[in-house]
Amino acid sequence: NLLEELRKRTCHGKPVQETTVQKYLTVVSAVLSDAKRNAILEKNPARMVALPHTQRAIQRVPSHAEVQKLLDILAREPRHYRMFYLLSLYTGCRRGELCALESSDIHDNYITVNKCMVKDSDGIWHVQPRPKTDASFRTVDFPEFVIEHIPQKEGRIFDCNPDNITNRFHRTIQRN
Repeated sequence: NLLEELRKRTCHGKPVQETTVQKYLTVVSAVLSDAKRNAILEKNPARMVALPHTQRAIQRVPSHAEVQKLLDILAREPRHYRMFYLLSLYTGCRRGELCALESSDIHDNYITVNKCMVKDSDGIWHVQPRPKTDASFRTVDFPEFVIEHIPQKEGRIFDCNPDNITNRFHRTIQRN
């Protein structure tokens, strides 16, 4: 059946999540409902599919000792990586949002999230003039002590892409 075939697919080498499969079914069902409404179909076969309930993943919160060890490791990183990690920790912004951050997005003790860096189908990173979702347009406060670490430069704050950050972070963790 369609759902079983969707569950066999991969995205970026990983299995497709159950929630993604369910979203696909929702789209297919909407199209078929439209066909039914326009008398192209007598009934919507997607309505007959019973979906299993998805379980929410339990979020693991690191211990104080683990957080302190991570901060100690990150404190030895080059300045621009430290800044990226600090902003990430204190704002909760996505990697792509921070990589697209520009000096004009930084204000006294908050940043404006209004764009993100995305990878296109050819694997090329570029700044997209919109964040991931409409709800992602936001202002994010951060502590004053973070301000002194922000590089004073025009244009993009970080000259890197999300893969650079992730790869560097993994190498740093593996070394320690």
